[in-house]
Amino acid sequence: MPTSPAPASTAFGPGRFGRAVAARSLFTAGAQNAHLDALGRVQVARAKAYAAEVGVLLDWFDLVGLDQGCDPDLAAMELAPVLRVGQRRAASLLGDALRLRDQLPVLLAALGEGIVWCPQAAVILFETGGCSPAVCAGVQARLLGPGGAGAAGSLCPGDLRRSVRRAVLAVEAELEPQVTEQREQRSRDSRDVTMR
Repeated sequence: MPTSPAPASTAFGPGRFGRAVAARSLFTAGAQNAHLDALGRVQVARAKAYAAEVGVLLDWFDLVGLDQGCDPDLAAMELAPVLRVGQRRAASLLGDALRLRDQLPVLLAALGEGIVWCPQAAVILFETGGCSPAVCAGVQARLLGPGGAGAAGSLCPGDLRRSVRRAVLAVEAELEPQVTEQREQRSRDSRDVTMR
């Protein structure tokens, strides 16, 4: 006749598992919340540091006159060893900084204030990559609001990605109806049903 297992505290005695159970009881809900709040403050600091890094990159870019026609690949070659990253990553950082300044200034301001964190900013940068400046402005207005304190900062990256895609489609439909018509026509042309 099988017997029920003994409770963990008696089955394992004062060994490793018993100590883990005792140590776990030391962490109260308040201590856990304090640690989670500290992680949130770290994310805010990281967003502010990223915005500061973008500002320094843009200042350097303006200082050396690269926006007057110098090759961006040369800029990436010069930045890569200073930042201790590869040339491709340096070019990506510089490109993101320019896009934040020129097309997504509300997002840059929200990063600087710590309202939007780096994962959300990366999603918005990626999803608006092929958009015109007017569409980017409309997406910012929908997701971030006038002061940058919109819903984007409270969404996880997956939900934000869906929201940005919906906002891009809605703004393009308003501002660039020909793009929407072309997309619909391509979809109609590529429709196909295969029977097996």
